[in-house]
Amino acid sequence: MASFSFPPSIAYFTFIVSISERHKPRLKPVRFRALYEFVDLHLDGEPWGPGPCSRRFTTSSTQDNAPQKFVAPKDIFLYGRGGAKNISCVYRFEAQKDEKVKLTLNSVIIKNRNCRTTVSKDTDRLVCDGSSSAAIRIFEIPWPDVPGVPRDCLCSMDKDKFMPFTYVSSTNVIELRFDVTGMNATDDFTTLFFEGTWKFIRTPTCKRNLKMRGANGEVTFSHPSETPDELNCESNARVIVPAPGKYLYVKISGVILRHSSRLGNGTSRIVTPVTCGTSNRIIVHTALYSALVCPYESNRRHSLVEVFSEGWTIGGSPDHAVGQMVLDRVEIDRLGKELSRTVIVEFLGREDGSYSVMWLELARRRDIPPNGQGLFLMKPDECQYRCPELDACINASVWCDGQDDCPSGVDEALTHCSIILQLPGVYLFFGTLAVMAAGFGAFVLLYRACKRRPRSILQTRLKSLSSSDTAIIDDKGVIC
Repeated sequence: MASFSFPPSIAYFTFIVSISERHKPRLKPVRFRALYEFVDLHLDGEPWGPGPCSRRFTTSSTQDNAPQKFVAPKDIFLYGRGGAKNISCVYRFEAQKDEKVKLTLNSVIIKNRNCRTTVSKDTDRLVCDGSSSAAIRIFEIPWPDVPGVPRDCLCSMDKDKFMPFTYVSSTNVIELRFDVTGMNATDDFTTLFFEGTWKFIRTPTCKRNLKMRGANGEVTFSHPSETPDELNCESNARVIVPAPGKYLYVKISGVILRHSSRLGNGTSRIVTPVTCGTSNRIIVHTALYSALVCPYESNRRHSLVEVFSEGWTIGGSPDHAVGQMVLDRVEIDRLGKELSRTVIVEFLGREDGSYSVMWLELARRRDIPPNGQGLFLMKPDECQYRCPELDACINASVWCDGQDDCPSGVDEALTHCSIILQLPGVYLFFGTLAVMAAGFGAFVLLYRACKRRPRSILQTRLKSLSSSDTAIIDDKGVIC
């Protein structure tokens, strides 16, 4: 029996079986079975972005600020059973500047995937342990021009242990991203589903500017917070933004406990099973990379975590291509062909401690062909200040500023930063001659003074003795 299916373009249709006249003499029993299914096209919120299931939820969508419901799309043609291979939906929640988002997931169903939800002992956040081919991820969006900050990840889970799951944002905009790849005919909204409620709440928010810029700088973290303003910003991420055409080099005293890359299958892996001496953590994010760091309070040059902006290469490392990444559709649209060069830093404080994150802006050296063509186009002072170990040009303002910015500290070397050694060669030559002449003259004078000193003492004693003898003769008339 042949089978076929088609999606109707209208809300209803009529199924008619007709037999032509010329087939009536050979008429045989006609058997058929028609299966039908009503397709639910309803989506909560309002359209947002280019995706077929991406939605936006704003203050205008609320009713007396009561909790509002949202569910995964139920359109069968967005899933594997309807012929789709991948699905990427973004639910964006936009509150006012002085508000936060309270998100509650009451049900999450992720079946037929080798993934389970666990709680990270380092961050107390939910993480997806295993394949990330189907997951629900929550991102904070503190800045419109910076990639989102990843927070919790949910896949297959123990409902009794994790449901309901409530998330309260630290900013006024968050995104829930529902991404599934490699679907087949067994996948639909009964095997891939989520349901929850959202609400905007008024709580103290961070008023500080957490976007950092500059040729170099330092981000400091301490726990506990000393002021109410610091307390309100405690859970907010910081972002370092390089100047146009520049990259970032970020260093932290500490060791990496876990890192994840969004190249390949995007799974996390433990790097060093070391025992961390503190429960405080620092998390660093680039466009494609995240690292969980055990920080040290003191600066240790031999234990540095070094992170570079995406796109920076040393020694001819291959650039990353968007096609190699585990990205959802909205991120591909945002990233385009150019990866963001920002670096995001989070601090998770649990016990007393103070830490610093240093950054340095880098610029590429201009490539010169082996034949030397194009050398005349370079300015005389181009890349005058550089970190040789990074093969990078740096800003003149960070040269000899009292802070080691290059990994080797070459920017603070005595040969560069001594005022005397910075003089032109001619001045140094004549200055050296003058110092040598002055030293020789001082030596001659000192030698002469030392040579005359014994004779002068002897003459003084003889004069003294002569005067004494005269006095005796005059007074006594005899020589004693």
